Amino acid sequence: MLEKIASNRDKSLLGLAKIEHLFHQLDNRKLAQAIFEGLNSNVMPLNNFVQTYLQFVTSNREKAVLKELEASIINSNVRRDNLISNTVSKLDESMTRNSAVQRLKYTVEDAIEDQNNRLLPIYSFLETNLTKDDPTRYLEDGVSEPVLEETACLNILNILEIVRASENYNFYAQGLDDVILDLIHTGRYQLAAKVVRLMRRHASKKNEHEGSRQIARQILSRIRKLEIADELIQALRKWGKKQGQAITMLLTDLGPVAFEPLLGALRIEENRALRVILIDVVAKGGQTILPRINEYLKDPNWFMVRNMIALVSRMDLTDKVDYLQINLDHEEARVRKEVARALTTTSDIRAVSLLEKLVLDPNQMVQQQAILCLAHFKGSEEAAAALIKPLAIKNPFNGDLKSEQLAIETLGKINHPSALPTLAHYLMDAGRIGGRDDRLLTAAAKAIARMENQEARGILEKGSKSKNKTVRMCCEGLIKKAALTETM
Repeated sequence: MLEKIASNRDKSLLGLAKIEHLFHQLDNRKLAQAIFEGLNSNVMPLNNFVQTYLQFVTSNREKAVLKELEASIINSNVRRDNLISNTVSKLDESMTRNSAVQRLKYTVEDAIEDQNNRLLPIYSFLETNLTKDDPTRYLEDGVSEPVLEETACLNILNILEIVRASENYNFYAQGLDDVILDLIHTGRYQLAAKVVRLMRRHASKKNEHEGSRQIARQILSRIRKLEIADELIQALRKWGKKQGQAITMLLTDLGPVAFEPLLGALRIEENRALRVILIDVVAKGGQTILPRINEYLKDPNWFMVRNMIALVSRMDLTDKVDYLQINLDHEEARVRKEVARALTTTSDIRAVSLLEKLVLDPNQMVQQQAILCLAHFKGSEEAAAALIKPLAIKNPFNGDLKSEQLAIETLGKINHPSALPTLAHYLMDAGRIGGRDDRLLTAAAKAIARMENQEARGILEKGSKSKNKTVRMCCEGLIKKAALTETM
């Protein structure tokens, strides 16, 4: 609207009158916002603004509009907004003694003073004491207002630590939630994280001082806003590792208010590294987010289901298998593969039976992931049996050589003696190996060597005398390696 005014400024009030109906359509709050924006000389020259203000702010609306304007200024950030800090001087330049303009000026001045009163006491201290003799003394050599702010903020943190048991805590903590939000809005996440970290420590039960504990909790509660969660999630996409860690910490501290925005971001995020970060943050929500996770595990979008499975894998749950088996037969192979990965994050023996089913999955990617994941269950007879069964049949894994080799290697990692007959069969039975890739034979020999028991050594000794050159050389090499290891 003000742009329309600006486009008519050469026509003075006659031209402005043509859009008078636009002003009359605005409520007091929107009109106050228009006045707020009009104070910017980039929108329209100051004299035009004054004429427009006098033209359209009628006496019967003036009081209500000024009240809304004052609220807008108080809720703005005078430390970041040059528009507000220059308001008074611009009104002084208007070359008018009109009482309505004077009332506008006083309103702006009062609002700025009110806003300043909400700042940290340390800021007022800097303004009234450090610079009272020479206002420029502490702004020399490139020292900027943000530098002063950050120095003041660190100072106030030290003071709060000192006065934690004192009644003065409330005085020094005044407006700290606004400062945290300001630091976030201006991209100073590491400093914001420092402030939040101190508040979390003071808000914890370990703080035996009830007064400072309650004040710290109130400060933290006031920064836990949905829009802050959205802002931090967007910031994660732009910042580097150090800032990313600070942003992640801030998101974690927002608690439940951040869960829905985080889950929404997981629905659309394509960057794998960022997905991992988001998942880790949500995982810290623990039991409180389980109902939402349970819903999303049945989401029609496969990638959301995959992300929820990854999230479950990072949580400390006693019934984790119950959540994971929901999608054991999901139509999307990438979901089933994620289920296999997640099953390695539990010691629940039921996980082995689920992996055994995935070992026989028709998709090779899922099949191979499940085989590799069985290695997590070292010493498990059930895990060994899950691979012995498919290796015992003719043409195992539908003839996929890589899956067969992985299964042999994994048996060695599981390291259960029940696998030795199967591995010996692969190593010694020329009929079984005949015409097949020597990689299976070598994998079997290495798997046997991992067993490090008398029966395994006997199989290798027998293999070292084999007529099959590949078997003989492989076994001899492993025996020498074992002997060398024993002498070290």
